[in-house]
Amino acid sequence: MKTSLCVAIGCFILLSCTSKTETETEQDRHLLSQLKEVKWPKAYREQDTLLLDSILGDDFQMIDNQGNWSNKKGELAWIKEHASTHDSFFMK
Repeated sequence: MKTSLCVAIGCFILLSCTSKTETETEQDRHLLSQLKEVKWPKAYREQDTLLLDSILGDDFQMIDNQGNWSNKKGELAWIKEHASTHDSFFMK
């Protein structure tokens, strides 16, 4: 009886920790979409360092298309000094 109860509790914990409902997955997709399609471009377009700071993790690293390396501090400094001249901006 104890073994069956332990197995049942273990299965319940495992399932409740690892399963996401379809609604939660859709919410995650929506949040990521907002981040990639709205907030990130807005931060660059408006030179909003506070918004970009909230988006980027402290361990952020980037290599641009010319091979230049940047971290969070460097990226924040860059957008502060460089106004965006692009018509559009999107993340893949």
